[in-house]
Parts: sequence; C-alpha cells; structure tokens
Amino acid sequence: MGEWGEAYLDRAAGDLYIQYCNNRVAAYYGQAFLDNHSEMLTGVGNRTYTITFAADQIPQFERFWSITAYTSDAIELVPNAANKYAVASYTPNLVTNTDGSITITLKTIGANETTVPANVLPIPEGRFSVMLRVYAPLGTALDGTYVPPAVVYEDGKTSIKPIPSYSKENANDWWGGLKSTETTQNQSSSVASTSVKATEQKSKKNGVKGKSSADKKANSGSKKTSSKKTTALLKKSSVKKA
Repeated sequence: MGEWGEAYLDRAAGDLYIQYCNNRVAAYYGQAFLDNHSEMLTGVGNRTYTITFAADQIPQFERFWSITAYTSDAIELVPNAANKYAVASYTPNLVTNTDGSITITLKTIGANETTVPANVLPIPEGRFSVMLRVYAPLGTALDGTYVPPAVVYEDGKTSIKPIPSYSKENANDWWGGLKSTETTQNQSSSVASTSVKATEQKSKKNGVKGKSSADKKANSGSKKTSSKKTTALLKKSSVKKA
C-alpha cells in the first residue's frame, strides 16, 4: 500500500479507490470524478469528454502512463464490445496532435463496435471515474507537483445538478454547506408539520367549544321546557283538589 506513516485517512482513501497501490517512487496516481463544470462524470445521454495533455504536460516516465475508466459503484473496469480498458503511452497507433499534445476522447460505444480509434476510451452509460497512472514517474510526476489536465465536457447543457468543487481549503465549507442545506430543509419540513398540527389542534378545540356551547343551549332549552311542564302539572293538580 505504499509508505503512509501516520496518514491513516489518506491510506484508507487510497485503499478504497486504488487497491494495492505503490509508493510515489514506483507510481503516480491521479483520479477524477468531476468534469470542468464541477459535475459528476457520466455517460448518460451519450455524453462525450476529452482529456488533452499539452506537449509540456505529458507526464514523464521510465515505464508508461495510462488512462483507465471505472464504474462508480463497484470500481470495476467498464465492460465494452471492443474489450478496451485503457488508453496509454503504449497504445498502438496513439495519435499525437500537430502541436505535440495528445487528446483522449471518452465516450460510450455501441454493442457492435468491436474496434475503436486508438485515442478513444469507452465509458459506461452511467456514473464513472477516470484514473491516470504513471509508472516509474519522473520530473513533476515524481516530486508530487504534477497536475493532470481537466476532463472536459464542452456542451455544458445538462440536467445533472452541479456540486461545488472540492479542495482541502474549502473542505469544511463544502461539507458544512451540504449539511446546512439539509438542516434547513429538515427544519422547514418540521415547521410545516408543526404548523399543520397546530391548525388541526386549533380546529378540534374550536369544534369542541362550538359543540359545548350548542349543547349548553340545548340543555338550557330542555330545562326551561321541563320547568314549564312541571308548573303546568302542579296547577292542574291544584285545580282537581279544589
């Protein structure tokens, strides 16, 4: 698993996404979950992405570099008809642009596409992640200052809700923001629920009051009627005795 010292959280994260990874001298790893719009990577709607290494951004190495796509849930290779799982420095007929850059295209392919261009990497129709590996890295890939190019989605028109970009600097705000939003929604729901209950209780209380008042009137009327009947009977009885 490499040499992590007391960086236990980093080691756990590495074990989750890069099982059996090497130390920094043996390999460089870079993994992307978001595109240039800070949206989760997905092949939904035949979405296409590109990764372009500028001529001076192609990682230096002694062995090779590679780009691989993984499913989001099981972190497995993406099944595809072409049986192609990586685009690498050793890929046959890899195309280099006239300015020396290398562009890799990520897209879904059909069930009958058994061959794809050298610079194309098949992706799933759902969420996925992309990993860059550089084995026996040199230069910036070795000293830890290398920054891979973005995974670019040009269209930008999507129904997927963007999420804020994550970094160590805004980690607390990022998680705090999500929790605050969730808390506000829960509070709003709680307030609405409390309001409904209060209204129901008030209605029931008013109903009881109304019914009680009506009953009082009915009982009062009944008592008056009963009193009149009793008076009439007493008069009738007095007449007979006389």
